[in-house]
Amino acid sequence: MKTVYVMWNYDGDEVMFASEDKELVQEMMYDFFIDDALEAFGWEYHERDYKSPAPISQFIEDTLDWYRDYVTILEIPVIN
Repeated sequence: MKTVYVMWNYDGDEVMFASEDKELVQEMMYDFFIDDALEAFGWEYHERDYKSPAPISQFIEDTLDWYRDYVTILEIPVIN
């Protein structure tokens, strides 16, 4: 049976990415995660008039917590 892997965002109740290739979806999830963590750091850095906010590790942990709560990869069988 054919399977599709879906990166699902429970917060927005939406599909973020889907593919028949599980590793590709995992890689995209990692890419989205890194982008989100860096964006959070960048916004905080900008808001503090370009002074260093909390360590980048704090933004990574906060983003990781959000991903644990709201983002997952679902395995969905395809019916022909």
